[in-house]
Amino acid sequence: MTGPAQADWAARVEREYQNLRAAFSWSVSGEHTVTAGRLCLGLWRYWRGGGHLREGRDWLSHVLAAPGELGDALHARVLHAAAVLAANPTYP
Repeated sequence: MTGPAQADWAARVEREYQNLRAAFSWSVSGEHTVTAGRLCLGLWRYWRGGGHLREGRDWLSHVLAAPGELGDALHARVLHAAAVLAANPTYP
């Protein structure tokens, strides 16, 4: 979600967004926390700039509160993404 192909990737994500929501629901409810964390890391920049900021914040909160171990490195990266979205005043 960075670099010269950012607009192309954002369009691809938008087309597949319902599938991504289903993947999040599956991963969080099924205790596949690492998968959910990785999805968050792939999408937080999209959420920040694509009009899904509130939903991104919600998913990050779910992942951080979900049962299962993220591991220190993944946990730190998910916390960073959550902090960036929390500090973004652009959207409610």
